[in-house]
Amino acid sequence: MRVAVIDLGSNSVRSLAVDVDGDVLRLVDATSTITRFTEGIGEGAFSPRPEALDRTLAVLRGLKTRLDGLGVSGEGRSFFATESLRALSSAGAIVPVLEGAAEAVLQVLPGEEEARLSCEGVRLGGIEAEAVFDLGGGSLEIVADGALSFPLGAVRLMDLFGGNRRGMALHVLAALKASGLSRAASLAGVGGTSSALAMMVRSLPKELYRPDGLHGTLLSRWQVRLMARDLAAMTAERRRAVVGLDPKRADIIVAGLTVIETLMAHLGLEAYRHSECDLLWGMARRRALALGFSPSSVRL
Repeated sequence: MRVAVIDLGSNSVRSLAVDVDGDVLRLVDATSTITRFTEGIGEGAFSPRPEALDRTLAVLRGLKTRLDGLGVSGEGRSFFATESLRALSSAGAIVPVLEGAAEAVLQVLPGEEEARLSCEGVRLGGIEAEAVFDLGGGSLEIVADGALSFPLGAVRLMDLFGGNRRGMALHVLAALKASGLSRAASLAGVGGTSSALAMMVRSLPKELYRPDGLHGTLLSRWQVRLMARDLAAMTAERRRAVVGLDPKRADIIVAGLTVIETLMAHLGLEAYRHSECDLLWGMARRRALALGFSPSSVRL
């Protein structure tokens, strides 16, 4: 049985197609496309600009065609959104348009469920971690003893603080302290910012994106700090040469790396391990369970 999941994130659309073989999910195809769907954040609500919505619809139509070509039937397809639509004031009008482009019913996940599914994906992928963070453009989700969701995403922080990394760090630190999260022996990272960092550390162009190329990458705190500093200092032309980043995307990643570095410092950790078996794999497992399978591991 072949199943696929599409993740509409605040800054990108990702997809994963897998074969379900007994208790194993096997990678068939993976894509990640920058859309900047939630450009234009104001007063805690997302309001996508027309051009951002048009980009997203074009990507969803392309993915529908791609999945048809891979032999994924409508029954095996799952389409969901995370922070992109949780606070979207015009979600009621936009959701039917998105569903029409993907030809699938859109599920909107609450932050806590997103965090738990990310953690489940990490476990499926074989990475042991006491805490898991999933950093998107609109929010930060953490699973430790419980699931926590913060409005600390990279796009949101850029909107609040511009290029002021110290201001970002202090804001993130205050929220982490207020949450009661204080220690963790090991940390795993998932989500777009962590993937971008792993790609840059591995010098992997975005056109060669595949989960098996990034899964398990060990990232130190000094690498996070150095990459954020270097990206912030680059010219616009140089940024475009780094894994295909445009200037706007590079600014967002600098903000995301500030969140990661602050989280690691708060937990007293010098390194974390990146997982590409995250939310998408957790959702693929959920789809497989709904179809009568019981997968317990993945093959990249």
